[in-house]
Amino acid sequence: MEKLKVVPRAHGNTRGKKVYQQIINAAFNVLIDYGLDAVTLVRVAEECDMKAGNLNYYFATKDDLINDLIRAIVNTCEDLTDGIRNNVNLSPEDQLEAYINLIFEDMQDKETAHIFPELWAAANYSDFFKSRLNEIYDGSYQYLISLVKKINPALSRDEREAVALFI
Repeated sequence: MEKLKVVPRAHGNTRGKKVYQQIINAAFNVLIDYGLDAVTLVRVAEECDMKAGNLNYYFATKDDLINDLIRAIVNTCEDLTDGIRNNVNLSPEDQLEAYINLIFEDMQDKETAHIFPELWAAANYSDFFKSRLNEIYDGSYQYLISLVKKINPALSRDEREAVALFI
């Protein structure tokens, strides 16, 4: 996974937005190194070299922090796909190849190898995590369906969906 795409909150000054980004990146690092259970306000504050009380200014609860962290992960996944999807110099076949290569390369990445098993486990007991994962996978699936349609417009909708699912 490339650099985490953190979208700062609309309100706040430049310094506050930088601190917010620092907190999300620290939470990401804790997630990668120690797992989702370790992403606590205290642990992330330590990672940022700040007091937990100061972190509470940005996040009232662990759930608020996790929500924004997952949003940043989803944004990053979408950006990776959009980089291929919006490249007008690539044919649909080249886009499909680039997308498949992206997935294979990303699977070898330390961050991805740690993030998704954590999210899959959390999705077993949390509708929030389940819906975020579904958001990632549905976006990928819809993109693949659109590529299959461009590559072979003669396929029926069911056939396009089956091919995309297979991929």
